[in-house]
Amino acid sequence: MNVNNKLIWLLTIIVNCNVTLLKGQVCGSSNLPINKLINITELVVVGKVIDQQSFWHNKNDIYTKHAIAVKQSSNQNKDTIFVITEGGTVDDITFEVYGLPNLTLHKEGVFFLNKSDIIATKTNSVFYNLTDFAIYNEFTNTLENVNSTVTLANFNNMMIAKHNASFYFNNAAQKQSKLKQVSIASVSPITVAGGNNDIVRITGDGFGSLTGSAKVAMRSPASLNPSVYEDIDPAHIISWTDRKIEFIVPGDEIAISTSGVASGKVKITNQLGDITTSTQTIEVIYNKKVFNGVPVSLRSKDNDGRVAYYVEQLLIDDGALPAIKNALKTWNCTTGSNFVYAGAVANVCKKYDGLNVICYDASIATTTLGSTRVVSRNCSSIGFADQLDADIRINPNIDWCFTDAIEFSQFHFESVMMHELGHAFMLGHVVNELDIMYPTLTNNVIKSEPTNNDLAGGVAVMSNSTLESSCSSYGAITANGSASECSACSNISNINIGNLTENSAYLSWEKIANVLTYQLKYRFNGAQWYNYSSYTNDAIFFDLPPCATVECQFLAHCSNDGNSINETFYTFTTLGCE
Repeated sequence: MNVNNKLIWLLTIIVNCNVTLLKGQVCGSSNLPINKLINITELVVVGKVIDQQSFWHNKNDIYTKHAIAVKQSSNQNKDTIFVITEGGTVDDITFEVYGLPNLTLHKEGVFFLNKSDIIATKTNSVFYNLTDFAIYNEFTNTLENVNSTVTLANFNNMMIAKHNASFYFNNAAQKQSKLKQVSIASVSPITVAGGNNDIVRITGDGFGSLTGSAKVAMRSPASLNPSVYEDIDPAHIISWTDRKIEFIVPGDEIAISTSGVASGKVKITNQLGDITTSTQTIEVIYNKKVFNGVPVSLRSKDNDGRVAYYVEQLLIDDGALPAIKNALKTWNCTTGSNFVYAGAVANVCKKYDGLNVICYDASIATTTLGSTRVVSRNCSSIGFADQLDADIRINPNIDWCFTDAIEFSQFHFESVMMHELGHAFMLGHVVNELDIMYPTLTNNVIKSEPTNNDLAGGVAVMSNSTLESSCSSYGAITANGSASECSACSNISNINIGNLTENSAYLSWEKIANVLTYQLKYRFNGAQWYNYSSYTNDAIFFDLPPCATVECQFLAHCSNDGNSINETFYTFTTLGCE
């Protein structure tokens, strides 16, 4: 490996929620550039999603069948084809897969497809798995996906070489002529949160009315490409006049299969098709998972106020448990969540069983580090949605580092756990690179400390999760207030000596609230070190030689699995020197 080239691997999350399927396409896509997608897929189609139907598969998962109206195809003469994706809603249960390409109703673009064996059929219908998805950028005349941008000419050259087919798109120059017929003067506020009912106000001229082609869009969190936008659902638009638009910033909305919005510029299209983009940018600090604008709540399945996570024994055997516990503790101590390690399990991963499980999953794409599937129940009658199940699945074929002593080729396991737990926390992706919920991680990088944006999202989810609900049989979360878990393991201080004699001494020091044991080392006159443990904040030394210089080192070991940051040193001399 060339050490000058860092490897970017995308974090994946699978969330199965109870309302409508929502998929963030960045981390769960193939992560392949368009030229490789052309070479590995059987069928390439330009089309539009016109219908969606979800169904149970083997009682442990929900899939969705998408009908695609075909405009152009590499080797099929059909007007409609069917694509199968993991996740969807049946009755009041939603399985949602974070990170997979997000096929919302009416979505248009280029579909890269391979035949699917999910559905056994006696008809002549052929079903396809979605390998990845790309969009045509009419302003730059390029095809774009998460990892690449190619000109239309290069795309068609590659398509001809592999599939003996080429595609036509609307002329970019014609689209460009429609720019700047509408203008934006101001956008406010410039800092918002997704799914928090924040309102954005845009002033300007030429907006027209909310008819025809009129729409407003913000950058999509499902792509790291800043030119990929997500249209604001008309239900979120409060008002639209020729000079002012107001809309509610959507969250990661499972009811209508949209992935929320991300930090970036605002794009407005008026009813005539005139387009403009703001010069100001809006920062979206977090993206909450919501059902019809109502946050999906964490629930305590044991009704004890805690969210229990079980860990597969194979992960424990590999040494992952300390990193998992650290990630649980970090979220707890920074947001008030109440995640706990509940024990080891085997052979229960990927099951819809009400257990939250962290496990290996060899079926994860080779370029994906991890994936989280969440199942939720929607209760539209009372305006609530409860999380029922969350499984975090880890790629076993990664060179993992389970400590902080990371080598160049390795990926930091605790950093990935922080991201995946964020999804289990019902937080979606953001495009602010410093945040834990940013969808990529680089090898040899430790990124396990949440930013203020991450924490704000966690606190917002917790504010709803501590409320009782009749949506499911599970209970509310009790905010974590454990000083013993969250307090730092302090250094030993204020050491005092008493009852000093020629052969003994009594030492005491300030008590540390969350201590398990105090570890002491001592020696006299520079000789051999002796070890001593105390469960109390004092110690008595016997059988010391007269007139001896005694060196002591103190270290506290605390109930949060931490130690004092620094050892404390103390020296005294026994009596009898005269």
